Amino acid sequence: MQSPVSPQEIRDYMSNNDILTVNSSSFQNHQSSQSAPSIPRVLPEYGILPCEDLSDSFENQHNYTLQPYAVDSYMFPQSQGYAILEKQWIQSNAQRWEKHTLAWKEFLQNLGGTAKLSFSWSRQSGKKWTQSLTSMNRQRNTLRMLMHGGVPNEYRADVWYRLSGGSELKARSPNSYQQLYQSQLDSRIRNQIDQDVKRTFPTHSLFAKRVVGEEKAGETRLEEAPYVASLRRILLASSVVCEDFTYCQGMNLLAALLLVVILDEETTFWTFVGLLQYSFPPHYFDETLSGARIDAVLLDLDG
Repeated sequence: MQSPVSPQEIRDYMSNNDILTVNSSSFQNHQSSQSAPSIPRVLPEYGILPCEDLSDSFENQHNYTLQPYAVDSYMFPQSQGYAILEKQWIQSNAQRWEKHTLAWKEFLQNLGGTAKLSFSWSRQSGKKWTQSLTSMNRQRNTLRMLMHGGVPNEYRADVWYRLSGGSELKARSPNSYQQLYQSQLDSRIRNQIDQDVKRTFPTHSLFAKRVVGEEKAGETRLEEAPYVASLRRILLASSVVCEDFTYCQGMNLLAALLLVVILDEETTFWTFVGLLQYSFPPHYFDETLSGARIDAVLLDLDG
């Protein structure tokens, strides 16, 4: 069925409502320069490819940049219709979100700032079903309700960093972030990480290759985006600091999403490591992906 709204009408709407629309001719075609997916490991005891679907998803990402497109609030290319719906949602929830943001501001001011938050705030106190009148428990309950409503942009990076346990891991670490990413010398892991980062969000402005000139033969000369190098270092460092985890395909997407939100390389690294260490069960990311596969089986049974 043909849309009752023409593409030109959509572009006019977006231009009048401060939504960024980009023409395909201004964006480098990412398909021509991406490496093939790294080879997923075969699990001998089951004989399956745990990363097969993920490998396919890398190759089959919908490329909205082949035609005029919009970007969402995190600068991911989306269809123009999606951007319109997102803007409408933001506008319709503006009053509620403003009130929620004010509640966060008051909570953090009374607490003494985000620096007062720590990993312990996100853990159970051991008295889940006991009503306690202590100031600490009241604050924890308030924080839990605020978290369920979402963390405002201006506080999100720091709140995630502290509640994930990342800030405490950094404080306890005998090694600096630079020492950690420089210490990964395993060529197999380095090669796999390098393959994965090159095709992580290839149409996102922070990760897309940039045109820097033309060669003599008329070929376009491309430059790697700085955030690709940041993501590579984050993954190299995390592959040596986490004893219970082995780098595997898919970690690049988790780390890249954090980097898009946090926009600081080292803070992203420690937040990522905190999530891996404390939010996932043991063996979730290892040579056999046993924890992840158990989850997949449970979800399949539930469906």
